[in-house]
Amino acid sequence: MAANTTIYSAMQKSSELATLTPHRFVRIAGIVTVVSARHCSGISCDARDETGNSNVIVRDEVQQRYREALLSASVLLVKAWLNESNVTHVIAAN
Repeated sequence: MAANTTIYSAMQKSSELATLTPHRFVRIAGIVTVVSARHCSGISCDARDETGNSNVIVRDEVQQRYREALLSASVLLVKAWLNESNVTHVIAAN
């Protein structure tokens, strides 16, 4: 039980992402609501938690490593790079 609490406390909620300093690693988890191909390399998916949606950009090299999980998962736990833009995006690392 303690291990689950430690993992959860290290994660950020969707609503917290806009308040964090960009260009840092974050961990998010959520129910997968949308997966779509991007015009550039990779795919995009939305992970919804109790506070909102997080847009997760999955570049080709990460997509190839985790392809089966990405295409079949209903819930994702993602370590990602918090990107700076008008819309909060996280770029999946693993």
